[in-house]
Amino acid sequence: LAGMDVKKIGTRNTPEFKVINGTDHGSVVLTVKARKGSTYKWQYNADPTGNGAWTEAGSGNVHTKTISGLTPGINWFRVIFTDGNGEHVQAPVSFAVN
Repeated sequence: LAGMDVKKIGTRNTPEFKVINGTDHGSVVLTVKARKGSTYKWQYNADPTGNGAWTEAGSGNVHTKTISGLTPGINWFRVIFTDGNGEHVQAPVSFAVN
């Protein structure tokens, strides 16, 4: 076996934070990997560059959030979670809202 390179095949990398279209026009569902004892703050930004002000869409201890009433087009979404080690900001995700 000397000199052989052994690799795992078929391993999937599940994203920490994802955005999908909701069931209604102009809605999205945000999901982040659940963290025990965390509080989540959900935000979005309609600026296509992602540099504008963040709008708070809600907070709580549930790791999934539906946001409705969005204007179709590119939006940026992020979640900030707070746990015993402080506040952690997930990298923003851009998504085309239908």
